[in-house]
Amino acid sequence: MDTVNYTKNNSCQEYKLPSIRYIIHIFCPIRFVYLWYKTTREKNSRCISTNIVEVHLRKSFIFFSNLKSHYYYMDHVLTMLIVCLVIASVYYYYNHSETVYYPPENYNKMSILQKHWNVIANEYKALPKDKMINFQSRKKDDWYNGGQLDELAKKHFQDYGWHSAWSEDDNKANYNWKNWGLMYKDVALGKNSELCPLTTAMLNTIPGIRIAGFSLMTPNSVINPHTDTTGIKYGSLAYHLGIDVPDKNNCCLIVNGEKKEEENGKVIIFDSTYLHSAYNITDKERCILYIDFQID
Repeated sequence: MDTVNYTKNNSCQEYKLPSIRYIIHIFCPIRFVYLWYKTTREKNSRCISTNIVEVHLRKSFIFFSNLKSHYYYMDHVLTMLIVCLVIASVYYYYNHSETVYYPPENYNKMSILQKHWNVIANEYKALPKDKMINFQSRKKDDWYNGGQLDELAKKHFQDYGWHSAWSEDDNKANYNWKNWGLMYKDVALGKNSELCPLTTAMLNTIPGIRIAGFSLMTPNSVINPHTDTTGIKYGSLAYHLGIDVPDKNNCCLIVNGEKKEEENGKVIIFDSTYLHSAYNITDKERCILYIDFQID
């Protein structure tokens, strides 16, 4: 019977340590995922950093695919494929996790309002509730730089009062949601602002206000999901300050599926280019100070 003599050389491949090039390719995608995440957090810009990661991940996978003929590398290749899958998962998660709410402390120019929210609330409560400057609701897509909104702003210098917010039906006024305009394009709005002198004085200290005013929801009302042209890509953000919120558990704002409770003295800053809605399921009115402001 023939016997076979196995030697070290023919029984298995000689184990070799990974080359420097191999090690570089291991850490290359990890480093660029970190750089991508850092750039995203600091600059709110994903397009450039995302491309960097994609290029280097692609290079790494091409490198690994060329190692198929080297048996002694296969255990390392398998490990690195798993590592790359983890990196790709992290990359996907952060690339698809949207920031819709922003910390109020990042916008110090707005802080004066929260400090004196009770003063603002008192001025709001003294306003006539039934005085309307316009019963006709504005169109849903008529927002900043809209012709109808420009005309409505001019009316405040001949008259004063509340006006209906936008309606889903252009032929029907929205009686469940009213606005009291205070400022438009950094200009105080006539008698509306004169009736709120302290609030207006505070608003005048804040540069870059595109729109500001009180936003009132009637009892048991809902603002249906919609989007606005107020967001990071337009160089602005939306600001809510609770001034007359009857029940925080039943007065909420929902942005991109994430719910925030409204509350007296509480500030919520968000990107309203994402689908958002609000509800007041109480038997009392709910009012906030709303501001569309330019970010620095």
